[in-house]
Amino acid sequence: MKKLKILVTGGGKFAFNWTRYSNYKYENIIVSKSDRHLFHENTFISMNLNHSNEVLGLIRDIKPDVIINSAAITNVNFCQEFPVECNKVNTELALNLFDIANSNKIKFIQISTDHFESHYLELRNELVRPVPINQYGFSKIRVDEFMKNNPSSLIIRTNFFGFAPEVLQNSFQALHHRLTSGLRYSGITDIFYTPISLPILIEAISKLIGLDYNGIINISGNNNVSKFSFAQVLAKELKLKTPIIDKLDYESLGFSVPRPKNMGLDNSKLLSILPDFPGDLTENIVLVLKHFENIPKIGKSSVW
Repeated sequence: MKKLKILVTGGGKFAFNWTRYSNYKYENIIVSKSDRHLFHENTFISMNLNHSNEVLGLIRDIKPDVIINSAAITNVNFCQEFPVECNKVNTELALNLFDIANSNKIKFIQISTDHFESHYLELRNELVRPVPINQYGFSKIRVDEFMKNNPSSLIIRTNFFGFAPEVLQNSFQALHHRLTSGLRYSGITDIFYTPISLPILIEAISKLIGLDYNGIINISGNNNVSKFSFAQVLAKELKLKTPIIDKLDYESLGFSVPRPKNMGLDNSKLLSILPDFPGDLTENIVLVLKHFENIPKIGKSSVW
């Protein structure tokens, strides 16, 4: 059976893990300006994705079955300080890819965000009205709003964690290093989110591709936790006897750029589609640690 051809834009943590966990299933092509050595076992094409005519020509040559856009600037402070650069990547690039995919009848998957506030008591499911409160949030949610009524695209709202090469920005890896090195970590107690591990996220997306699912969907964990609580769970699974984890609250940090305090996503819709979806936080952390320590070869078996 011929493998689906998946074109992944962006060369960051998501793309690295996508190839690591899905090469047995798909023919993956990575398009990015990043380091091609991260993707030595895959077709890698170095390209500035903001050059729309070049991107259009490439996609028409490759003829992918699916395009997954993971290209994004995720540094909140940078986005606020440089809104033009932020919008070029997070909004304009994504919408151009969406337009190309739509015009060429290619399934398009946008990796979106949980980085927005919502109205008081409104359930943060797929019908939530996002209220972005900084430039990063606006740049991502604009794409969702434009795409959401398209019948052949998929918007993934998520917040993921996992390992990747050190050259890639990775807050989970930084936390893991601080805890295992006996260094102090300050965890915020009043910002909440529903993190999911990269292996599980990627398997969920793969299953949704197989179902040809479209629309907006939250791929998130079952547990709405603070950054402080997440660090505690990780320290427990690492079997650290005396981790140094301090409590901090949002106001004490004096953020120059506002952050949403409730980023938790309701995953009920996903569970109705994939009832065996493993969203438990501890289970996801254990899985990531196991994969990191054993460096497994991904075979034909599923990760869940």
